[in-house]
Formats: sequence, C-alpha cells, structure tokens
Amino acid sequence: MIDRIRSLNCFGCSCLSSEHLPPREPTNPVQPKDDKFKDAGLWILPSFINHSCWGNVQRSFIGDVMIVRACMPIAAGEQITFSYAPLLSDNNSLLEERQKRLRRGWGFTCNCRYCTLERNERKATRNEREKLLQDVEKLYRDAPAASSSKVRILLAALDAKIKAIEKTYSSSCPPAAVFPRIHLAGAVNQKQSLYARYNSWDRTRLACEGVLKALGYEIDTSNNDVKITKYGYSQPLVLLAMWQLYICRKVDALHMGVPLNGKVVVERVDTGGKGRAMDKLAEGWRRAAETMYEVCAGEKTTFEKVYALEKFIVI
Repeated sequence: MIDRIRSLNCFGCSCLSSEHLPPREPTNPVQPKDDKFKDAGLWILPSFINHSCWGNVQRSFIGDVMIVRACMPIAAGEQITFSYAPLLSDNNSLLEERQKRLRRGWGFTCNCRYCTLERNERKATRNEREKLLQDVEKLYRDAPAASSSKVRILLAALDAKIKAIEKTYSSSCPPAAVFPRIHLAGAVNQKQSLYARYNSWDRTRLACEGVLKALGYEIDTSNNDVKITKYGYSQPLVLLAMWQLYICRKVDALHMGVPLNGKVVVERVDTGGKGRAMDKLAEGWRRAAETMYEVCAGEKTTFEKVYALEKFIVI
C-alpha cells in the first residue's frame, strides 16, 4: 500500500530543470534526450494535479522546490493539468505506447482532447507518422559525419520526410491550434538545428516558425514586436525555436549595421531604419524566449548566462 502511494504520487526530478533545457552547446543546439531523472520526491499539493497529454501548466525544479507555472491562459474554474508522459520523450508520441505507460504507471486510460483526436485517426496513419519521425531522427544523427558535399543531399532527404509527415494530417484534420502536429514539430526542429549548424539563418528562421506553427502557436509580428495571440502545446522545443528566432533576427540587424557590444558585422549605414526594426523584432523574440525559459526552468535569473548571445554569434 505504501509503495503504491509512493509510486502514484512521487515525481522524478532533477536538481535544476534548467540543466535539461536546450541548447547547451552552440554548435549542437539539440542535445540527445535524457529524460531519466536520478532523483525523486513527494510534493503533496502538486500530487493532486491531474494528467492531460496537453496540459495547461508545466512543473520545474530548483533543488527541493517544485514550481508550477501556467503555459497558456487558464480560465477561472478551469482544471489545472500537466502531462505525466511528455509527448516527445520515451516513445510517448505513439498513442498506444503512451496509453500503456499511463495504465502501467498510474492505472488509467487517458481521454484528454489530444488522445481523443488521435483515436479518431487510422492506426496505420499514426504508425506511418511515427516511422517517418524515426527516419528523420536517423538522418539527423548521420549529419555530423556527412561531408559538406553530402549536406545538401541530406537536407533534401529531410525535406522529403517532413513533407510526407505533413501529408499524414488530412484536410479533415483539425487545425494545429486544436490538434498540435507533434511529429511534424519534432521533424522540423531537427531541420532548423541543421540549418543553424551551417549558419543558414534565413532557412533556420523559416523552420523555427514552422515548429511554432506545428505546435499550434499563433504569433503576430506585424509591428516588429512579438505578440502571442494563441498558445499551443508547450515544451522545450518552443523555447529553442523562440531563441533561434532571436538569433536570426539579431543576425539580420547586425548585417544592417546595428552594433552588438560596439561591433558590427558589416559597415553599412542603415538609412531606412530596417536594422533598428529587426533589432526591435529580435528583442521581442528574446523576451518571448525568456518567458518560456521561466516556464520551463522555474526561474529566469540564469537565462542570460545560459543563452548568452556571444556563444552563438561570433563577430
């Protein structure tokens, strides 16, 4: 009985959630997944929070303190939920495997809105999608060993797989704001990581925007600022995409003559104010990334240290 209570209510944790957030190395923005926590603890109040595969809060840890933060607007009277089995880890993106884990670990079948929408799809479609994502991950793992002459071929193969994943979401499928394209976001994230590695910033920007769109985010940048009008599925991929968008726009501003620590990449007079506009947009993405970092890490005091711009842009 005691062991059952422990297993149902304890949380696996790390000493610092910020240690599990990407990127840690400028040359490799996406680190290998390590979702196996070495520590565990019992926090009484959070143990009452129910599961949803698409939760509206996220938990994080700083030492023996658990912090629970909203990752989308929550209406008065709405139930607070977080995921016991994150969708992009430990094969949880596959409906059947995720349900097995939930039944084995907590004794229930999930009927959240995400699972309900997935059940409405054909099993063959879900399996095809999972296989394509595995193919993408293999291509990504092979990338470091690829010669420069083969990178273009590898990226073309990656694009073909991503287009195939897109086709698995039929025209009758609800929009991403209702049914996030988890597999598509994971695949496009691998592509943006490769583009960033090879300093292809325009393509990195488009891929990052694709990640956010696939996860159901709707973002208005019409006034050279970043305003999230619709929050989607929240997880560290969102933080990474927003941070990379900051870098992309900062590179644009630098190339238009806006200085970084007194240095400029190209000596150019910005008579049209485009560089300042890009710098303003970059700052909007930086604030968005900082907010997401706070949601994922529980604090934002270490944000500037972990994501120091000078680590990623060499002048």
